[in-house]
Amino acid sequence: MGRIGSRYTLEEKLFYIGMVNDYGFSAKAVEKIHGVDHNLVNRWLTRYSDDGVNAFEPKHTHQQYSQQFKQEVVQKYLAGNISYQQLACDYGIPANSDIVQWVSLYTSGQSLQTTGRAKTIGCKLIPETTFKRAYNE
Repeated sequence: MGRIGSRYTLEEKLFYIGMVNDYGFSAKAVEKIHGVDHNLVNRWLTRYSDDGVNAFEPKHTHQQYSQQFKQEVVQKYLAGNISYQQLACDYGIPANSDIVQWVSLYTSGQSLQTTGRAKTIGCKLIPETTFKRAYNE
């Protein structure tokens, strides 16, 4: 079983990435051998492929997304034939769980308003999003 509730070090991530890239292991094999979820390994591989080691620099700040942007992503998901993970990659959203939450809120009739502050991490953007109900309570 993997390391629940803790983060992997840069060295560990690069080790698992190396198992796949350099030695031909599959992400599922890494999971079987080391207990690291294969989906997590695949996300690391994608990030590493896009940005190299810089993809794993510590994240210190967050990005806010406009209501229009969120609606565009949600509509593309609801149109079908695309996964949350693929949408996250296509739109540069680091956490596909944000999209899951947006879809859930949208389909339950809640607004996708954004609050908080927008900050950047070098050239990378990380989401910090909260939502408000569409109706007054």
